[in-house]
Amino acid sequence: MKKLLLTIIFSLLSLNVAYADDSYETAFKKALDNHQYYFKHKGKSYTTDTKDKPFDFFDHGYKDYRSAAKYMFENYPDDKSSRCFMFKGKQWGFDGRKINDTDIFYTYSDYSKDGWQNKVITTSNDKSIKVIFHEDNGCRNQDTYFEVFFKDKMFFDSRISFKEFRADGWRIFLNINFYIDKDYNQNGKKELFIDSGFTIGKNWVEEYFFFEYDESSIKLVKNFMAGDWTGRLGVSHLLKANLEATEEVLLAKIINRNFSENVYVECIEGDCINGNGTFDSRFGDKYVGEFKDGKYHGQGTETDANGDKYVGEFKDGLKNGQDTLIFRHGKPDGQGQGTYIYTDGNKYVGEFKNGDMRGQGTLTYADGEKFVGEFEYGRPHGQGTLTYADGEKFVGEFKNGKPIK
Repeated sequence: MKKLLLTIIFSLLSLNVAYADDSYETAFKKALDNHQYYFKHKGKSYTTDTKDKPFDFFDHGYKDYRSAAKYMFENYPDDKSSRCFMFKGKQWGFDGRKINDTDIFYTYSDYSKDGWQNKVITTSNDKSIKVIFHEDNGCRNQDTYFEVFFKDKMFFDSRISFKEFRADGWRIFLNINFYIDKDYNQNGKKELFIDSGFTIGKNWVEEYFFFEYDESSIKLVKNFMAGDWTGRLGVSHLLKANLEATEEVLLAKIINRNFSENVYVECIEGDCINGNGTFDSRFGDKYVGEFKDGKYHGQGTETDANGDKYVGEFKDGLKNGQDTLIFRHGKPDGQGQGTYIYTDGNKYVGEFKNGDMRGQGTLTYADGEKFVGEFEYGRPHGQGTLTYADGEKFVGEFKNGKPIK
């Protein structure tokens, strides 16, 4: 009888030990069986990821992005997550983001079941043209594209242009500037122009799209990609601003020069097709130099109607290389090395980027002062030397145009 009782007691103890097994492995298996990403073990939070196979919510019964994101949003343990989760083999986000060190709050509910957010970013005055920007809620690298609709039918999908990058595994996050309902080339048709910039590795790439439309049709007249600064048009800062008359003229020149046919109305001297010649444009611009296939190509000098001048190399109609740019009234539309002479007598010699003094340069003031050093967004910013008119110097750091003393 005693032996039977001991056997029963030991059996019950064994069952109790098996039932109360609180090992990590048991907790992991239980969470995985219950299709849970997080589980707790001895007061700490863990995930059911393994080195060989991360937890994919789709494999565990979550059939759309929002159901998986909802789980993460409601169960996120502050001490154990990168705010990312796997769904159909892709890393997704669900909450929170920093842009330029600023907290931007959003949740999964701002996105559709497939994880995308779609916004109408512009429409034409007659409502026939609509541009929709698509953005997914990718964890670290978001994917984006835009579509152009004509009379509620999709006419153009930008993913066509970026398919080679996507095939290599890149996600394209577009920074878009645009104008609509203009007629800068004065041909009687309205225009939609889109400047889309994005990063591939450490390289900044821009692609431009120029559409024309009327009441009955729309056409993609031309698009091209600029992989480095020599091919960029430098229009982003113009499109973001409320254009003044001089800036609008500059934008019209850039658009006409690169997207319109028969811009220049007269070859006044020489061979303006394949050779050396002189062109006068409808805007009062003048080019003297080499041509190839009817485009500026080789060495030449371009003078704008307001007196701004570029002397140097051209390629396929665009300024190419770091040569001499002299600006007297307007503002440089590109980047490289150049000289900018202000109407007040100040003079800058140095690097430009997107039309602003940026990089290394020398600014000589009309009152005799001189700054030599780093520039950012048109002002001394960084390390440099300021020499006052009386000969005294300040050597050190500058911020937003002022010395930090």
